[in-house]
This record gives sequence, structure tokens and C-alpha cells, in this order.
Amino acid sequence: MTNHTNPISGRVAWYVAARLYGDASGAAFDAGYFPEIKGVPGPQFDPTASKPESTAHFTFSAASFKDVVVQNGDMSMSISQPGDWSLYFQEIPCGDFDDPPSFAKGRKIATWRRHGLTAGMGTSHGAMTILTFDLVESETFHFKGRDYNLRDLFPQGVTQYCFAGGDAQPALPDYPKVSCFAGTAVVVG
Repeated sequence: MTNHTNPISGRVAWYVAARLYGDASGAAFDAGYFPEIKGVPGPQFDPTASKPESTAHFTFSAASFKDVVVQNGDMSMSISQPGDWSLYFQEIPCGDFDDPPSFAKGRKIATWRRHGLTAGMGTSHGAMTILTFDLVESETFHFKGRDYNLRDLFPQGVTQYCFAGGDAQPALPDYPKVSCFAGTAVVVG
């Protein structure tokens, strides 16, 4: 039986903790985990773990993209074309920010697409991006004794507000640029 919770427009849909990984060619992708997806029972991760991402049942990984950066004084605007990302259910969590492909393990339960162009605004102190995601495809998954499908929870998509810090994280062998961000999405309706 699928959970048919009717989402309420404007309410929080989920929270996300993630990192943006940039390679030497200028291409980037983001990956991370969901501390909570509303409408799905918790707990969905262990916030007291030394690496909370390694305990998250719901993770994501985006397709690679290249931004065009436009400067305006001490402000920058990163413009991205529409692109896809996938949400995964990890029955046995294994996400690790030092191993970005680990967030694309498990069962893919949804694919989302950035709606139109995306423009992120930044300074040396941090950045903010507001994005709308349309649900392209979804599959029913079983979690804590019930079946769920994200199409039932967020049929019109979500709008996500992302905030990034200004400090770079330690580089990884394939990704010389790594930065952290967190986001909150609201239900579109």
C-alpha cells in the first residue's frame, strides 16, 4: 500500500546536507544526504554519529554540470542550465563525503530536474541559490514497514533554498574544489 499523504503547498518538504565537488576541467556535481524527508517516518539518519552522512538512508547525487560565472563587483552569479539529480534509498547506509560516488549507491527511487536556468549568488563569505525541481520519475520504496512514493508526497515538485559557506573544504584526488552547503525545500503546489 502506497502512502498517499497530501503535501501542503509552502510547507517544508525536506532538509539536505551536501557538498559541491569541482574537477580540474571546471565541471562540478553535488552529492549528499537528507536528514529528513517529510511524510517518511524517522529517524532517517543518526545525528550523533561522527560521520552522520554514513548513517543516512536517503542520499543523492547530481549529474555533472558547468556553471557560467558572471562577476558584479564583489558579488558573483553562477548560472546553471537545467540538469538532473537522483535520490537513492540506502537500506544499508554508506554515504561518505570523502567518497562522493558513495551517495549514488543503493536503490534509485527518484530523478529530479532543475527547472529552467538556475542562478546562485555569492560573495567571499558564502552563497545562496534558490532552485525549483520537477519530479521526472519515481519508484515506490519500502521503509519502516510501509510503502512510499515521492510522487505521492511532492507531485508538483519542490523549491529548495541552499546556503553555502565561504570556506573551501580539503581537496580530494579527483576534485580540487570542494565546498559545503545545506538546503531546505518547500512543497510546490
